[in-house]
Amino acid sequence: MKERPTSVTIIGWYLVVVSLLSLMTGMLTLNNPIAQQMMQSNALPVAFQYLFSATALFVLVINGFLLLKGNNVGRWLYIGWHLFSFALSMFNLSSKAVLIPGLIIFLLITFLLFRPNANAYFAKQPEEPMTHA
Repeated sequence: MKERPTSVTIIGWYLVVVSLLSLMTGMLTLNNPIAQQMMQSNALPVAFQYLFSATALFVLVINGFLLLKGNNVGRWLYIGWHLFSFALSMFNLSSKAVLIPGLIIFLLITFLLFRPNANAYFAKQPEEPMTHA
């Protein structure tokens, strides 16, 4: 088995931890009138925004574990999910400037996930020969 690059380890755990922290903070804002008002000013219904947020947290936790396991699907899931999420946010949010930090993080993580050492880690692992006892 190939050794996991430190950058992939950090990214995988970052996705898991940030998602779980976001879940906790999201639960705290459920009855926050200011958060509700901000969500109501967006284009999509508040219920859909909550559903999408919950789905995103689930996808990103799974994504983090796929990266940690060396599953190449994890890299493509990261890119696909974030591109979809950015597109939806561009439509939904009234202030597009709030997307800039996330876009910068997305580009940095994508760069790190496709560096040569990450490419080697995500390459198909050779199957171990079966030994007969």
